[in-house]
Amino acid sequence: MGAFAEHSLAFFAEGSKFRNRTEDELRAFIDCVGPERTILCSDLGQTGTITPLEGLRRGIATCLALGYSDADVRLMVATNAAQVIGLADS
Repeated sequence: MGAFAEHSLAFFAEGSKFRNRTEDELRAFIDCVGPERTILCSDLGQTGTITPLEGLRRGIATCLALGYSDADVRLMVATNAAQVIGLADS
């Protein structure tokens, strides 16, 4: 149906004051729809927590450690979001 599932890395990233989920939960959420339908964002930048860039770095490292390929990670952090807002190559 074309829907994407978006997940905030703020809930998964080590060092985020919003962390309340595990890496295994992140894997389960991604696997529900697959990397081709998942968007990962940071939702960070608030006072007293890690920066958005650091959140993305940690989220990417987590995804790689969970066994997702570089191509899968690129889909989840860049390509899928670009497609949703009309910036992806046709």
